[in-house]
Amino acid sequence: MTSVRLVIAGQDDKGKSHIAVNEMRQGTSFTLMPPEFQLIPLWHTDGPTTVPAEVPIQSPMPKFYPAPDGVRFGISVHPPDASPARSLDEAEQIVAQAELEEQAPGLLSYYDPHTEGFHQTDTIDFITVLDGVLHVETEDGEITELPAGTCFVQTGTRHAWHNYTDKPVTTVSVKIGARRIG
Repeated sequence: MTSVRLVIAGQDDKGKSHIAVNEMRQGTSFTLMPPEFQLIPLWHTDGPTTVPAEVPIQSPMPKFYPAPDGVRFGISVHPPDASPARSLDEAEQIVAQAELEEQAPGLLSYYDPHTEGFHQTDTIDFITVLDGVLHVETEDGEITELPAGTCFVQTGTRHAWHNYTDKPVTTVSVKIGARRIG
């Protein structure tokens, strides 16, 4: 399981800055996903953010994707596309979907069940590939390679992520909730 150190500066009850959080966070895997897929949520807010920001207690996010003006910050580990999917019977599938809904509320609702991996969210996502090579596929069929060091901005359009390599890909992302027009 991947782990990362999270350090958050905050403000004490006297108004002085201090380190409010200094801890290791562990990745979470999901029965419904390949075993190597992991999410490490680091920070979340919903609605307009003020400063000094209230330091969120490590708790489940109300929704995986933020409401308008909300923020999600985290790390994802994407296994190779060739990773074997878990074999689940119908009852296990229902339990796995409930598990995913509990740990990443609303995540599945953004995915199109008819197109492998395609999804569209009401967010602006700022993604940096930390390690490995990720690929993004757009609706027109274009596939763009995103090697380590690439910064990618996803503007609420339909897309799918792919890892065509034989190694996991690690990304860090900030998702900002937006209002969809049109």
